[in-house]
Amino acid sequence: MNFRIKPLAAAASGMFISALYVAGAAQAASTPAVQDMGATPATQTHSISIILQLRNMDNLNAFIAATTDPSSSRYHQFLSVKDFAAQYAPTDADIARVTTELTKLGINVDEVYQSHMVIRATGTTAQLNTFFATEVHNYQESTLSYKKPNQPITIPGAVSDVVLTVTGLDTKPKAHPMLKNVSNAKAEALTLDSNTVKLLQGTTTSTGNAPGQFTVADVVDLYNIKPLYKHHINGEGRKIGIATLATFTPADAYAYWDSLNISYPANKITQIHVDGGADTNGADETTLDVEQSGGIAPAARVYVYDAPNSDQGFIDVFLKAAEENKVDTISVSWGAPEIAQSTDVLNGQHQAFMQLAAQGISVFAASGDAGAYDINTYYPYPSCSMLLSVDSPASDPLVVAAGGITLANTQVHKYGTVVVPQDRPWAWDYLQNYMVSNYGDAFYYAHYFPVGGGGGVSVNFDLPKYQ
Repeated sequence: MNFRIKPLAAAASGMFISALYVAGAAQAASTPAVQDMGATPATQTHSISIILQLRNMDNLNAFIAATTDPSSSRYHQFLSVKDFAAQYAPTDADIARVTTELTKLGINVDEVYQSHMVIRATGTTAQLNTFFATEVHNYQESTLSYKKPNQPITIPGAVSDVVLTVTGLDTKPKAHPMLKNVSNAKAEALTLDSNTVKLLQGTTTSTGNAPGQFTVADVVDLYNIKPLYKHHINGEGRKIGIATLATFTPADAYAYWDSLNISYPANKITQIHVDGGADTNGADETTLDVEQSGGIAPAARVYVYDAPNSDQGFIDVFLKAAEENKVDTISVSWGAPEIAQSTDVLNGQHQAFMQLAAQGISVFAASGDAGAYDINTYYPYPSCSMLLSVDSPASDPLVVAAGGITLANTQVHKYGTVVVPQDRPWAWDYLQNYMVSNYGDAFYYAHYFPVGGGGGVSVNFDLPKYQ
């Protein structure tokens, strides 16, 4: 396997996004105005992450492929962080070159990862502007305040061969949690409750709750997991990682498991706050991830890595998990349309996924909530686009993209019955005829399209050999 980000993908992405802004009045009108509030004060300090370029990439790709090949002598022969650094990361001399250039301007080096993948540093606006040949400005977009360089940064020539990218100067949130439900999609048009939504007979085990209201206990029954528990396959000795851009309250998860009489080890949840930790915007998604994964594997430990919703946070959350090398798997339910992601984020995340893969840590990401038209998570009706797009980081070849399922069911609504005859990938397109007939095209496309498990063709990654 030879995974590389296509060099022209960033330019193409920029053209696609630009086209959306000029395609028509509706698109332009729906885009919040961005105000440049002027240069960020020169003495303001910033914490940055300098992501370093891996060495021997072809060999690393071959090694990762071999660890998943049962016929290979390297099958499941994963690396420690120290061995990964020695074979594929920048050398001590490379690290010294970068730190020397930083300290020349008075930029403080706070930490160098053992993996040699990240240098954490702190500097003033003036120092960082000089080092990266840019000017950081403050911006206002509706109620959102953030800072970012007013022109692309330039890596100094003395270290351009070893520095991949830098994050921390652009603080605008770009990712969003993969959370879509009827309650925020004009639920008044539907009457979805336990009396009107029933699983079809013979399709699955009966539960005490209707679709959309399943608990962990329901999922255990629906997927016949109890026999695994009887054989003591319950997560004992395993460590689940949750990568997220929102913090949460662990007591909520404990209370949920207690309500279902789920037994779990003491101090089951460990929180790791990356880059100072995240805020609570999106905490419901984090809570859901912890409750579901920790409930299905009741004896497993859960490590929650939370970082601010920024380019820096969305790379560092994976690099920190790789640096600690504690968990067996990582699950993430945040993302953004691939073509709207910056090359910096895609490159940095991909290197983190390479390290995780080499260390034997599997990464699972939500495939997206907008089917094959993921860009419409940013541009909803009437500004929506039929441009095919997929969600990142699920589109990375080293990540397992995971969608949802709609179980066979019958639904009694205000104007009639809707039947889903068999289990199918999660999507709301089965409601189209009912919605259009009773509420019109505009209502359906504004609230129920495109909704479903993501999928499609990446513009950034070639087709991997395993496909």
